[in-house]
Parts: sequence; structure tokens; C-alpha cells
Amino acid sequence: MKSEGLIFQEQNNLMNWLKVQLHNPPTREDSDYLSLKSTIIDYLKIDPHSEYSQQIKWETVNCLPKRPNRCVSLHQAITTQAAIKILEAYLKSTNPLKWHDLFGKKRPFLNLFKYLRSVDQHATFSKFENKISYWALSGFFPWKGPLDTDYQRKLNFLFQSMAKDNGYVKHKYFGDYNKAEKEIN
Repeated sequence: MKSEGLIFQEQNNLMNWLKVQLHNPPTREDSDYLSLKSTIIDYLKIDPHSEYSQQIKWETVNCLPKRPNRCVSLHQAITTQAAIKILEAYLKSTNPLKWHDLFGKKRPFLNLFKYLRSVDQHATFSKFENKISYWALSGFFPWKGPLDTDYQRKLNFLFQSMAKDNGYVKHKYFGDYNKAEKEIN
């Protein structure tokens, strides 16, 4: 499938960009670079095998009774945060015009990840997954290329879905695991 090839190529582009960032830091003070560097350093400081980082911090709040609860450790949460920040830095720096057109006005970039979490939480990911190839071919990918002239219509459904989840709050999907443990004991 063509969209799978585009996504694989984008993953390679991201990794190559990250290697360049790490090996060739900018010569001037750059707040985006410093933020990226700080994120990576914070992530690397965490020992993934330490008792503290493996400690369960959150538990999913299920809206479907048959669905098992999933636990989230501090390490998993920080890994997700680092991945989102690295992806944001890559997208912003490699095609600022496209970034601004898609995400700059209302800042829905983070909402995209909140939406994906909501989709996963409500067990509707298979419905969403069927639309990925359509969005991948809408001019969003390749990232360095221009937007499809009809991209707004093609992506409108995604942004409308995301807008429904703008009210995302952590406690709707995640509960404090330690608090729940104390209440049980």
C-alpha cells in the first residue's frame, strides 16, 4: 500500500533529522533546539529499569466493562511525552509553512494525540485505522512536500473528530493508581 511506504519514509526522515540535530547542534541560541535537547536529556536521565520509573502511576479508566484496565508507569508517560515533543520539533523545523497551515492557528497538534488516546480508549481504533491511508495520501505526507490543494476537505473529518475531544481531561481516561490502591487497602 502506498500510504505504508510514505509512513515508513517519514519515520526514516524523522530519525535522520534527529541524528543531525544531535550531531550538529545550531551555532546560535535556538529555543526550539534547547527545548528538544532538554526533553531528550530528561528522557535519558530516567533509568527504565529502576523501581521508581517502573512504578505504576496511572491506571486507565474504562468505559467498557469487559475491557481490562491498563497501567501506565512514569517511564511510559515520559517516553510518550518525549516522542510527541520530538515529533513536533521535527515537523516545525522541516516544513514551517505546512506546520503553520495545519497546526499553527488553533494548535490542534497535541489534540491529535489526545484524540488518538480517546479513540483507543473507546475501542474504536479499527474504524480510525481504516482512515489513516486516506489521510496519509491527502498531502500531509510526505511532510517536506506541499499540501494537496484539497487537503482541508480531506482532513476536515479528523479535525472535527478532534474538536469533539477538546474537552480531554486526564482523569477521564486515567486514574491515579496510588490513590486507588490506598482506597482499597
